[in-house]
Amino acid sequence: MDWKQITQKILPYTDKMSPYIKKAKIYWIKAIEFAEDQIQMTPLFVRTQDAYNTLLTDKRVVIIAYDETHAIAWDIRLLSSVWLTRAFMDTTQLRFISMIESADLSRNLGFSTPLDMRVRFEWEETLHLTDITAIKQWWQSPVYKKIDPIDQKLIDPLAVK
Repeated sequence: MDWKQITQKILPYTDKMSPYIKKAKIYWIKAIEFAEDQIQMTPLFVRTQDAYNTLLTDKRVVIIAYDETHAIAWDIRLLSSVWLTRAFMDTTQLRFISMIESADLSRNLGFSTPLDMRVRFEWEETLHLTDITAIKQWWQSPVYKKIDPIDQKLIDPLAVK
């Protein structure tokens, strides 16, 4: 049986199935909203300057600040579980900052765009990205050390110049 035959056999049932599909989409959206609310209540979100300063004492830190009202928030919510798993495997502290809930904190730390990711390695900032495509690409194979933009080689922070 080919694809065309399958679709023609299903065609008479699509009208009967459409209310169930709509209901499933509503449940899916509600599940995403519930998961978002639960995630924002966890310690994954930095809300105070003291919590931020404590976070900076770790060796590897990734901080993602984003605006929940912006369209980019949907991607961040969906990808956060994947990134958290990757950070756990890399023994990295991944934390989020809500630009709406923690507006003063995000402004004081210099987060201004709807999406801002900062990577810190050995207590200094090594990477700063604001583009979702670049952030997704970085998470494919994260490099925490500084990279020389001229020749794209890793810079050894302990090397004597």
